[in-house]
Amino acid sequence: MASLPTAPGTSQPRAQAPPLPPKAPPEKPAYIIEWEVPEGSSAKSATSSLRNALLATFDRVFPPYRTYFGRSRRTFLVIMVAIFAALLGLVIGLAVGLPGNCPAPSPPSAAPSDNTTPGTIISGEMTYYSPGVGACGQTHGAADLVVATSHARWTAANPNADPECGRRVRVQRGGASVELVVVDKCTGCAVDNVDVSPTAFQQLGDLAEGRVNVEWSYR
Repeated sequence: MASLPTAPGTSQPRAQAPPLPPKAPPEKPAYIIEWEVPEGSSAKSATSSLRNALLATFDRVFPPYRTYFGRSRRTFLVIMVAIFAALLGLVIGLAVGLPGNCPAPSPPSAAPSDNTTPGTIISGEMTYYSPGVGACGQTHGAADLVVATSHARWTAANPNADPECGRRVRVQRGGASVELVVVDKCTGCAVDNVDVSPTAFQQLGDLAEGRVNVEWSYR
């Protein structure tokens, strides 16, 4: 068995040097490959820049330290947004038609109390008008004893040939009465109302009354 070498001038054996550790492999340089950059980084940067530019422009137009109509910028902007939303809703509502704004359909005209039988008493209102060329094709004046009956009582396509033309009517109020001739139709009269000449009206009341309750019948 071989003996350990001894250091010169001593009788002790010389210690053997420990082995060197193995060398680590050289580190590879880190390369940043272009396609490894997270997608959207450029887009996010552009979006952030645009946002900052818009905020800067907004601050120049509406500086945050100023007041607007005595209110802070935040309160003022909230009010403006609310007004804009209300106006937009109004415009849209008008465009499509707000529910409840459309008038209710008019009820159909009531049938005449009696359009043919003479002597049937009809209760209605009497007004007066200035006669001229009537629906029957004849011309009359304020002094004529004539009457216009409701358009609901007229049935012919040609009013000149309507059975209503020339019918005689007795209108009474209280103890007074007057006989009239149908020469026109009243487009604004309810079915049981009559519109008479001023002279006819004065035989049953004063023109200042304008509208009075009467009873009338065909003769």
